[in-house]
Amino acid sequence: MVLIPLGSYRIRLELRFEAVEYQRYTATVETPDGNRVWRGGNLRLQATGTQTNSLLVTVPSNLLHPGVYKVKLSGVAPGGNAEIVAGYSFEVRQR
Repeated sequence: MVLIPLGSYRIRLELRFEAVEYQRYTATVETPDGNRVWRGGNLRLQATGTQTNSLLVTVPSNLLHPGVYKVKLSGVAPGGNAEIVAGYSFEVRQR
């Protein structure tokens, strides 16, 4: 669950997953019925010192209304083809 305080402008999501051999990633935030709310591209891994890696994704908070959201993380191959490598969900509540 994510609580968005009034006056917040961005929400940072840390997406952790097992290492996959891609140099770039995209993240897409959707409603449960598949409507895209936000998409970020050209994301790069950040080493965490464990066997997992993470991507930090910053989403404008004005796009996230109270409710449940899905995040799809895709690895982008050099030719431009994308493959979903992880999925997440979270719920937004405003204070």
